[in-house]
Amino acid sequence: MKEQGENKTIVIGSDHAGHVYKAAIAHWLSRNGYDIIDAGPDSEASTDYPDHVHPVADARCEGMHISVSSSAVPETALL
Repeated sequence: MKEQGENKTIVIGSDHAGHVYKAAIAHWLSRNGYDIIDAGPDSEASTDYPDHVHPVADARCEGMHISVSSSAVPETALL
């Protein structure tokens, strides 16, 4: 995935239940030379997940969204 000679940027977000997983994945990616844009959330407090899905879906680079509590994330990302 990583281009030789340049860091690849990945946007990463989650719902509140996936925050711990997102933080661990972001840490691993960062340690392995990737630039991370964290779309949130920054805690396990309940949040409106579309606020964190849309920045990932709208990114002009690779991204991932970790959803533990909702199956509606793929549909939300398409809106």
